[in-house]
Amino acid sequence: MTETMTATPVVRSMQVIPVAGCDSMLLNLCGAHAPYFTRNLVLLEDSAGRTGIGEVPGGEGIRLALERSRELVIGQPIGRYNRTLNALRRAIAGNASGTPQATRHEVTSEAEAAVLRQPHEINLRLDNVLTAVEAALLDLLGQHLGVPVAELLGAGQQRERVPMLAYLFYIGDRTRTDLPYLASTGENWYHLRHQQRSRPRRSPARPSAPPTATASAISSSRAGLCTAARNCRRWPRSRRASPTPRDARPERRLVAGRGHRPVQGPGPRPRLRRRPLRP
Repeated sequence: MTETMTATPVVRSMQVIPVAGCDSMLLNLCGAHAPYFTRNLVLLEDSAGRTGIGEVPGGEGIRLALERSRELVIGQPIGRYNRTLNALRRAIAGNASGTPQATRHEVTSEAEAAVLRQPHEINLRLDNVLTAVEAALLDLLGQHLGVPVAELLGAGQQRERVPMLAYLFYIGDRTRTDLPYLASTGENWYHLRHQQRSRPRRSPARPSAPPTATASAISSSRAGLCTAARNCRRWPRSRRASPTPRDARPERRLVAGRGHRPVQGPGPRPRLRRRPLRP
């Protein structure tokens, strides 16, 4: 019995497009963002006329590595994307076994060599070559099957919406450097995103309390601290406040849903006998 198998489209062309955009002087662990951010885009077109896109950090080393991978990607069926990725792994590792290898970087300039010594060295990893091609291939395969890419990952799509994480940067003073940071790109937010903001705004000072109230608060605070210290285990038992007898303690019970912590039951609260403070 002959089975009919439907072949998936094959990759017909591959484009690697470096892009750059203006950035503010955003402060980070290594100093600040450069005036421009760079990205590498990978566009794959298949025999059905569809286009898949992948995006990874910029850099000349990553771009050149992507250019060298054209022969391993063009002409391959998108349904066998894992075979294509394994071929890329072997090419990056420099061996034919494809066994796991140490992380490799591609450095093409002194600036990239400086980045290599910083936490942002991940931007120079050749793993970005795999990521760019894989994202574009999965994009093509999802279009061919008529499903979102989430259905092709792990156990498939689990939800319709997901929460997003947003975080803020402090902005340095661009006038203290000769780098070509922009002063503004428009109005409102597009202007504020380029202005210095390296310290949070301080809230207005609260009015101080009258001296008599402050002295009273300090006095009662000291009394409370001394009572707590007397009941601490570090103090000799003879100097601790005597606990309430077991028979006089109110009923204690466990409440589900509160971590099984005992809570105060009905009845009067226990009262501790306190001794006067020593001078």
